Amino acid sequence: MVRRTTWILLAAFAVVVLAYAGWQRFVPAPVEATPTFGPDSPWSISPEQVESIRLTALADPAVVVVRRDVDAGWRMLAPAIGAADAGRIEAALIAVLAPVVVQVIDPAPDLEPFGLSPARYRMTLLMVDGTAHSMDVGAVDPTGSVYYVQLPGEARVLMVSRFSLEDLLGLLQAPPYPLPTETPPAAPDATETP
Repeated sequence: MVRRTTWILLAAFAVVVLAYAGWQRFVPAPVEATPTFGPDSPWSISPEQVESIRLTALADPAVVVVRRDVDAGWRMLAPAIGAADAGRIEAALIAVLAPVVVQVIDPAPDLEPFGLSPARYRMTLLMVDGTAHSMDVGAVDPTGSVYYVQLPGEARVLMVSRFSLEDLLGLLQAPPYPLPTETPPAAPDATETP
């Protein structure tokens, strides 16, 4: 025989289950978080549209110019004419064409605190169709995570992730000459006697 306290516990448990089910019915559905992204990229260009890249350090005469040759791939035009490390150039170009814009300062009251009066670097992409797109790069912010950037003719300043520009700006300090290839050691002559 079932004791009276067991029936009371079962009834209490049933009440709790029914109350929970009723409460779940009236609880609003959770709101799904929508990711928010920074402002759009300053340009919409595919890598195939870029014919040449010109990087200039405006404080000194350092210039790097590379051009895409249909037959030979990327070639150095400055500081010296010759072959280029196509892998480094392509990786840097892809990062620059899809920069991570963290924030926009619109309009910038004074460009000097951002290192844009004058700018430190200028990147110019010359396109296959003959047009050109430029970007002036200023200082790195105090956290070291973004560069201040301005497009010609615009009053706003973009805060672009340092990693979006670092590879391309690095070509000024270490131009993209191809890495030397090692020659394998000569095989021993089969006619030699030990």
